[in-house]
Amino acid sequence: VPERSAWGAEARGGVERELMRGRYEHVQISTLDRMPTRPVVQYLGRVSVHIIRESFEEKRGTLARFTHELLAQINSIARAHVSARGGNALLSYNLLEYQVDQETTRQSYSIMSLSGDAVLLEDADD
Repeated sequence: VPERSAWGAEARGGVERELMRGRYEHVQISTLDRMPTRPVVQYLGRVSVHIIRESFEEKRGTLARFTHELLAQINSIARAHVSARGGNALLSYNLLEYQVDQETTRQSYSIMSLSGDAVLLEDADD
């Protein structure tokens, strides 16, 4: 069994999974500018995230997986930005994507730009 150091790849992967399950999980993402049942308590600023990635397809179907993973990563980054500001929701969510595929080289470039408003919503009455 390999030793898991604080700086090793295995340790970092575990930490990222724990953060996703714990701290960032509660951040809601919505395209609406408000939540119908939960009023906005405080506006915390605009969140803007831009990512450029390159992919080399080894076989068919990997492009879809690449795009799905990139979307999950950019949403996680946006959730982390909202959480770091003390918020619990990202409203007015907008995602722009541009993808360039080169069939001859089986190469793909994807550019994603995400924006929205970080806000603190009133706690839900349970």
